[in-house]
Amino acid sequence: MPTKAMLAAAIDRPYNINFGGTALYQHAEDVAASFIAAARADIEGAPCFNLGGTTASIPQVIDAIETAVPAMEGKITHDDVIMPFPENMDDTEVEKAIGPLSWRPFEQGVATTIADFKTAIAAGRLDVERAIG
Repeated sequence: MPTKAMLAAAIDRPYNINFGGTALYQHAEDVAASFIAAARADIEGAPCFNLGGTTASIPQVIDAIETAVPAMEGKITHDDVIMPFPENMDDTEVEKAIGPLSWRPFEQGVATTIADFKTAIAAGRLDVERAIG
């Protein structure tokens, strides 16, 4: 899992992502901003929308982790199993309903996630062994 690889990087532990391919990623803060915009929008009924995000391949995930934590170079690996994750989502309709959405650059999201993990670990708020499994 890419997020578990980011957690492993936060503690300088090697990690293998057990799949490859390309997927769509969303940072939690960006998703939260989308939900807030939806709550404030004047929308009738209960429509269902797709959210977009940033597309990245697993090698790009690994590169972003290594950029954020250079000491992890060569320590994050992946398998070539392709999972059936969507590589993109059309968020045109949700943007028509609530306005433009903003997705942070992928590398920034990875770096922020790793920094947040380090902060949570230092504060004793994250059980790393349980989270990584």
